[in-house]
Amino acid sequence: MNKKAYFFIIDAILALVVLAIGVSLVLTLSYREPVKTQTEFLSADLMNPLDTRIRGGISGEKMCGSGGIYEQTGVITHPENTVLTQLTEFYYREIMLGEGPPDPIDEYAKQCVQDTLPLVNIEQYNFEIVINNQTIYQNATVGRQNSSVKVIIPSREIVFGFYNDTFYGPYMAEVWVWQ
Repeated sequence: MNKKAYFFIIDAILALVVLAIGVSLVLTLSYREPVKTQTEFLSADLMNPLDTRIRGGISGEKMCGSGGIYEQTGVITHPENTVLTQLTEFYYREIMLGEGPPDPIDEYAKQCVQDTLPLVNIEQYNFEIVINNQTIYQNATVGRQNSSVKVIIPSREIVFGFYNDTFYGPYMAEVWVWQ
């Protein structure tokens, strides 16, 4: 018998082993598109109410609403602003100019967010409103940098406006939602 045949058989067996290992590796690796979670939808849905105009969009019975206490006392200087623009104006007045309203920005921002967002339906979610890398409002039991956070989704919008005939912005406004 020819000794060359033994080498060809051994070579064929090794080739089959290498192919089998390669095919098994390819079949065990799987790439999946992440499932769209409620968090992703909520992140986009939270940005929509923040685009509501104060005048005509929020009822006057609320503190941040049209004709509300904040407008009457001069805290809200432009009721034509959207809520997000107003939050950005609070940020600009306190952080950039150092002349914020009498109370800290957190109180006004918190009240405007509570007057705008349907918080009753979303209390179980962790979310944060951030303007120019500064947290304006947070509803969270766990921080978004925590290692236990599985899904974190941002919605972003560029915001600018006028305060006392001075242009401010553009600032990056973000709504972060996580589980």
